Amino acid sequence: MRQEAQAVGAEVTGEPLSLHCEGAMMRHMVRNLFANARLYGGGGLIRAEVRRVETQAVIAVEDDGPGVPESERERIFAPFYRLPGPRSPGDTGLGLGLALVRQVARYHGGDVTYIARQPTGSRFEVRLPVNPSPTLSTA
Repeated sequence: MRQEAQAVGAEVTGEPLSLHCEGAMMRHMVRNLFANARLYGGGGLIRAEVRRVETQAVIAVEDDGPGVPESERERIFAPFYRLPGPRSPGDTGLGLGLALVRQVARYHGGDVTYIARQPTGSRFEVRLPVNPSPTLSTA
């Protein structure tokens, strides 16, 4: 998380967590979240958080951009879907980044959601199950 955050100048807070996961897939998922925040975040600060909530790991990335209209908040996770409107310079995406984030999260038994920030901004939360440490049997 920290390595990918450095590439976009994001701040990372939270606690270290260990997950049983496909490392390359998780890195790509996090990279897509940061790239999305950099591209659509309005040039502001990008923040990331890693924490445990009960039996889940929460990986969140947020920005101060214009946000996503309520009617589009589920559609943005569909492959090849892009919000209507003008494109930012350098925006060469195909609408696959958030679809991949969802696919990777679900592959690992979790999911991703969009949360609107107030007064503006976006927060993407990936929630993944935290596998309990294996216990040794004395039998």
